[in-house]
Amino acid sequence: MKLIYSGRDGSMSKKRLLALHGFLGSPHDFNYLRQDFELMAPDLRALVSESIEEVGIRLLGEEKIPIIGYSFGARLAARLKLLFPDRVGPCFLFSGHMGLQYPQERLDRESFERKIIEKLQTLSKQEFEEFWNRLELFKADEPIKINSNPIEWVDFFKNYGLSQQPYLIDDLKEYCEEIIFGYGTYDSKYKDYANKELSDFKVHWFSCGHRVLFQEFEIKKLLSDQLKG
Repeated sequence: MKLIYSGRDGSMSKKRLLALHGFLGSPHDFNYLRQDFELMAPDLRALVSESIEEVGIRLLGEEKIPIIGYSFGARLAARLKLLFPDRVGPCFLFSGHMGLQYPQERLDRESFERKIIEKLQTLSKQEFEEFWNRLELFKADEPIKINSNPIEWVDFFKNYGLSQQPYLIDDLKEYCEEIIFGYGTYDSKYKDYANKELSDFKVHWFSCGHRVLFQEFEIKKLLSDQLKG
């Protein structure tokens, strides 16, 4: 499995950018950024069997690099920021959850994740695609196509499920000037989450549902404005 998809074209004037996709996503979700950035976009299926420390060693060099992360990739980016603050620059965290704070929340999420794992192991690609697109979370979004076998995504929940991840918000406050969160105004679940949990951070609102990564023009402008100079 190819690890890195790079947008490098030999230009030394482009800023480097690490891009982390979401569950069921791919490095190609960020193709629209290649024209403006020297893009490093790993296929996270090749990394989720490793520890977060190993992921950081694989992806990060000595020079600070900004990160854009979507959903699962946003939480992964936040953890890398906390573990490797000298190697991770500004972070753009879109449609991401920064960890559960209370035990009952974790138990409820654990139950949900077990059901997802079972479906990944038993449903066909088409069946899982239909199930996933019908979730309440995506009611304001266009459906997506799944381009790989569902079984390939099990480790996203087995090893990096939200129920297993630490609560990050308190620690992230130390870097609040380097972080911009982004959420869709029609994503009611995460809109409530951001308003409740992220009052100490900068939040950019997109006119869409959960799948903000499709807001290509607005994302390009946001990144260019924030990373210029």
